[in-house]
Amino acid sequence: INALSIEKYKGVRFADEPCIRAYNDKVAVIHDKDDKYHTEFIMGHNQTPVVSTTDYGCCREGYVAVSLVYADPVFAQTTELFNDNKGLLFRFTNKVLGIGRALSRHATVQRELKNIDLLIADLETNQIIVIENKIRSDIVIKGETNSIETRENVSDTKTNNQRPKFRNQLHKYKWIAENEITKEKHFLNGTRVICFIFIPDYTRSLFRKIIKLL
Repeated sequence: INALSIEKYKGVRFADEPCIRAYNDKVAVIHDKDDKYHTEFIMGHNQTPVVSTTDYGCCREGYVAVSLVYADPVFAQTTELFNDNKGLLFRFTNKVLGIGRALSRHATVQRELKNIDLLIADLETNQIIVIENKIRSDIVIKGETNSIETRENVSDTKTNNQRPKFRNQLHKYKWIAENEITKEKHFLNGTRVICFIFIPDYTRSLFRKIIKLL
């Protein structure tokens, strides 16, 4: 929601898109001729054309602009939140993931470790949780428009082809957790690796196809 500081607004208008601007916004302290000080907000330079359909265009015409902005509610600041608040992490694994076996206070959360969206590692309970976030991604079933199976079906050249070929992305990350992360983090034998994939709310028939791939 954006609006200019004016006395009266014409109403509310939904903007098609937010203006992209260089975020060098600042507040300047102004020393005026009466030897008084006041602050003034200086907005960053717009990098998109200011037309009436953008949020700033709506604001310039005297409206309060409302824009729909997509955000990633689960992964935006997950690592910081979960590492600082283990109680929140425990509720997430219990209520969202449905894992009854408790984690310890020594569990750590990492993002993008070996390209894994979210990895929860707990040496004390000998558990690793792998989470792949596909909520805003396209999913393709065996080459059809929209696959989980594309781009990950080849050996990893970065490791001199020591990794096998994988059925899909989650299969690859499960293998990495079991064979690489367990060694690097010094886990004991028999580590429990649990994998989850967050997907869009597709139809039940498509969901069943995805499950078969995993």
